[in-house]
Amino acid sequence: MSLLELPDETEQALQDRLELLDSTSGEVVDETRSDEAELGVRLRYCLDFDRAEERLEHWVEYPKTGNRVARAERELLAAFVLDRNPPLQLRAEGVLRRLASLPDPAALANRLQTFAGDIAAATDKLAESPEVQAAR
Repeated sequence: MSLLELPDETEQALQDRLELLDSTSGEVVDETRSDEAELGVRLRYCLDFDRAEERLEHWVEYPKTGNRVARAERELLAAFVLDRNPPLQLRAEGVLRRLASLPDPAALANRLQTFAGDIAAATDKLAESPEVQAAR
């Protein structure tokens, strides 16, 4: 995700993270096209699932450096995020809890297992793609 038109105080706080970005596409531009670009910051959401330990880890990082976004910087950028809540929380008021309490929780469990398999297959397919392999 590319964030442009940041307030001056945000740009100042993130000055080492700023990049020249195309104002239309949000892609990085080289210095020869700097007159067409504006300063912004790029963020990347990362997700890692360790199947052996059944452990999920997720974080946000800067593609420019690969460094994780510090908590203070996430809070600074929080105003730019549309929805900060995880979509399927299991807590009492969460959507997932409501779905799990439907008349057939086993059907939901099967659907979630199928969904997890589909995500794993899609992730493997993406990882094997020539574009991703070339970026390594």
